[in-house]
Amino acid sequence: MLANLEREIGCIYSGETPQILELRALAHTIAERGLSNQPFLDLLDAFRQDQRKSRYADWAELLDYCRRSANPVGRLVLETVGELGGADAGRKIALSDSICTGLQLANFWQDVAKDFALGRIYIPADAMARHGVDEAAIARGEARPGSAACSRDCAIEPSRSSPRERAGRPDREAAEIPILAFAIAGQELLRRIREAGFDVFHRRPEIGNLPIQKILAKAAAARWIPAFRPK
Repeated sequence: MLANLEREIGCIYSGETPQILELRALAHTIAERGLSNQPFLDLLDAFRQDQRKSRYADWAELLDYCRRSANPVGRLVLETVGELGGADAGRKIALSDSICTGLQLANFWQDVAKDFALGRIYIPADAMARHGVDEAAIARGEARPGSAACSRDCAIEPSRSSPRERAGRPDREAAEIPILAFAIAGQELLRRIREAGFDVFHRRPEIGNLPIQKILAKAAAARWIPAFRPK
């Protein structure tokens, strides 16, 4: 299926009409907005990786996966809304990549049990080893101190130089409401993981009961009042 999608996307960029109806609509957007093909190829590459790779040795491996599975989405959004034509395009891309990676990592920490049921562990193996957590503990859904400490290490206290520390965190110049809304949602998820004592096994932390109106209201306040922006 993924190979067929890649062929169909290739048809779009070679001027042919794709067979998949949804991709015909995409072809119109690509032509209208001048979307580049690399983000689509990166996403497909990440989807293929999920079929053959289910464990990650360290942060470098995991962040490389996020580079292809999450960051292309933000770049496509920036291209779609015409935000990459100015001199500050590089800064916007860097912020977008940081936010997209952070949001995906937050989702990983939220879904440890769900991902394990699918045969995948996104917690880096070196982080698990550092806290004495093995796959058997994840399989049993243990929320013991070691597991909680491992979740805390991943979700809250990683190196300040890593995008994973910036889960949904734009800098002070990234003040557009949609960006801030994503940032607030990501940090709200991390807050709920923290409030659950980093136990992501017995109850899945989520923000589903946080109304989108509330998130947008917070984003609007943060847009005009720097003190309200995600820290």
